[in-house]
Amino acid sequence: MKKMIIRKFYVDLTVLENRFTGVSIYAKHIAAYLEENFDCTILVPSYFARDFRHTVICPDPIFFKETLVGRSPFMRQRAGVNFGPDSFVYAPHMHGYIGVGNQVITIHDVIHKYHKTRSTFENTFNAYILPRIARRAVGIVTVSQTSRAEIGRDLQIASEKIAVVGNGLDLQRWKPASVLSQAESPAYLLAVSANRPYKNTTELIKHHELWSARFRLKIVCNMADYRAVLKRAVAAAGLQHRVDFYDNVSEDALIELYQNCVAAVYPSSIEGFGRPALEAMAVGRPIILSDIPVHREIFSTSAIFLTPGDRASWKRAFRTLDDHCELERLVAAGLVLARQFGWNRIGQGLKDALLRFEPQLALLCRNP
Repeated sequence: MKKMIIRKFYVDLTVLENRFTGVSIYAKHIAAYLEENFDCTILVPSYFARDFRHTVICPDPIFFKETLVGRSPFMRQRAGVNFGPDSFVYAPHMHGYIGVGNQVITIHDVIHKYHKTRSTFENTFNAYILPRIARRAVGIVTVSQTSRAEIGRDLQIASEKIAVVGNGLDLQRWKPASVLSQAESPAYLLAVSANRPYKNTTELIKHHELWSARFRLKIVCNMADYRAVLKRAVAAAGLQHRVDFYDNVSEDALIELYQNCVAAVYPSSIEGFGRPALEAMAVGRPIILSDIPVHREIFSTSAIFLTPGDRASWKRAFRTLDDHCELERLVAAGLVLARQFGWNRIGQGLKDALLRFEPQLALLCRNP
């Protein structure tokens, strides 16, 4: 049977929440790049209607306690969208469409296989629906070779069906400060994206005697249950006056927090990429990272590594903050590495991957 010519290219943003999250940042930048380079239509909820030129506004996604429950069951019909045999769909997230074969989805990681959430909706989707969508899709995009191997193993996907395209940053905004702020006294460490137990921020608090006499700690996390765990750990350590919590900060505020920290600390036990490490490097600050496969894969020469659970390695990591020559080397290496992850370069990598999965998209390229 002859395959129909692809005439409609949809980029799906209909499940994104209207908050500053890693997935939303990634999806919106990728969609903007695709809109510039393809004749495509961006499917958006109402709150993203002004962010793109070629859109179809769909009913807003349904959330319950910050967990995606789903799309409106009549989303496509109400918006006049029909995914026919002449259509191709790209979802820069893992919530693709059941029953749509000619689509590519992005799966950043499979952490859900090892760390269940407290949401029945999310756990059900991850366990039963995602594998079906992923196996039927013509391709999957992920952000690291480590995630590629885990997706292939855990979801039983052939390796040639998975393309690696890293995460990205707007390097015009994420850059070192021209003048470091002198307002903070004492200096502070920064822990970002401390939203789940596997982020391991409690271990940073546990080893507070290695840093609390010299530094404050600023923790950026949402209002999830793990925040309460962190606050209890802070109280138990008697650090209430040494630790500050931030929720739902803007990108500008987050950049400023990074620019003025002594170092960022990201001791996760598992990750798909490790975006906070890239953010710290882009603004010229050192990063203390857990020694896990994906961090070694991406940041091997540019970070201070520690082994979770090993107090001696934590001690060595904080001692490195006093080695000015080594810090200068790490910061310089981090700035060079960060330049490899600008959105144009990441977008080109995605474009190449999509054209490999669906060569007919070349017919819709604005810039062949």
